[in-house]
Amino acid sequence: HIKTLRKENIIVDSISSSASSVKLQKQTKDKFVDILSSIYLSNPNIVNIALTHTLNQVHIMEPSISSLLSTLYLIVLRGINLAIEYNESNSDFMMSDSNLASFVNKWLLYSILWAFGGSMTNDRREVLGKLLFEHSNIDLPSNNKKLIDVFVNINDNASWIEWNTLVPKMEIESHRVIASDVVITTVDTVRHVEVLKAWLSSHKPLILCGPPGSGKTMTLTSVLESMPEYILASLNFSSGTTPDLILKTFDQFCEIVDSPDGLVLQPNKQIYRESQWLVIFCDEINLPELDAYGTQRVIMFLRQLTEQRGYWNNDCKWITLKRIQFVGACNPPTDAGRTPLPMRFLRHAPILLVDYPAETSLKQIYRCFDHGLLKLHPNLKSFVDPLTNAMVEFYLLNQNHFSVDTAPQ
Repeated sequence: HIKTLRKENIIVDSISSSASSVKLQKQTKDKFVDILSSIYLSNPNIVNIALTHTLNQVHIMEPSISSLLSTLYLIVLRGINLAIEYNESNSDFMMSDSNLASFVNKWLLYSILWAFGGSMTNDRREVLGKLLFEHSNIDLPSNNKKLIDVFVNINDNASWIEWNTLVPKMEIESHRVIASDVVITTVDTVRHVEVLKAWLSSHKPLILCGPPGSGKTMTLTSVLESMPEYILASLNFSSGTTPDLILKTFDQFCEIVDSPDGLVLQPNKQIYRESQWLVIFCDEINLPELDAYGTQRVIMFLRQLTEQRGYWNNDCKWITLKRIQFVGACNPPTDAGRTPLPMRFLRHAPILLVDYPAETSLKQIYRCFDHGLLKLHPNLKSFVDPLTNAMVEFYLLNQNHFSVDTAPQ
């Protein structure tokens, strides 16, 4: 992967393509990769240590070495893009070699945590973060914060910044409390959004997996709808979903162009801008049943579209995909009616476990709703926090008491 990074022709879309800009991008990338190489070749090797630990942990879906390293590659690539964007926008005060080295070292820890721990629960992510700090010479964040609680702030000398400081303060009006499209930003969603942006920018498939009602679909759709460079096409998979559903979506959003390279399928340029990507969101992606040959036809079709970037049409002509990518969401494969996704597909798709909100996030969500409700009763405004704490405490007590183990079979 280090060799691939050296050869990678990284062009940041938001930056000018002039000769001087391209040269600056290459210089920044080369410095980044040189620092990364020295870390990777050091003894002990922090990547190997983390990889060995990760493979012995429980994941929401079974990982492989190749899928974990590919996911790490994508997040590292995001770090290179951030460094390039910073130097381009601060050409008079570009990152010094020491600042860049500090950023690369910290970004690698962040990348390993979310590449290797993305499909693990938060408590296992915390253990992985502690392991990473033990085998690195990076200064710990202040206030004894864990690695999962912080992000690398490239705009402040590559210092650690707490995720909770990036959560915007939200207020909603009373009539919006019952609206189904309200998304309350929490520490969990801010963390997930940053990871999703890194994966989306690579234009590779990705999967959000978690229990029902944990906010997978809402998180993914809100991220995509907030990014104008993406066109969202939402599909709901079922046990009987076939590749025909994908082909009908192509007919609705795309056009076939006869180019010098052959037939090309791309988003319809009469409707969408040429810079936009079509993102086909496959909700409940692990519901399709196995056929007589033990495969999920629609999943194998998605794998072919990802690997080969095309398919054969009914006239036996090859159609190449352009500016089209796939994302998915699903419940855990252990739930009833779910079919485990094959490794042949999962090796291409990073997995992010979206679990139920933690206590801190629950209080952020319900405080926002309670504040909106109590606007109707100004004399009760001072009870926002006590009411929120009582609601969350009552919920958590019930959650612990009425567990899955005690449910009637």
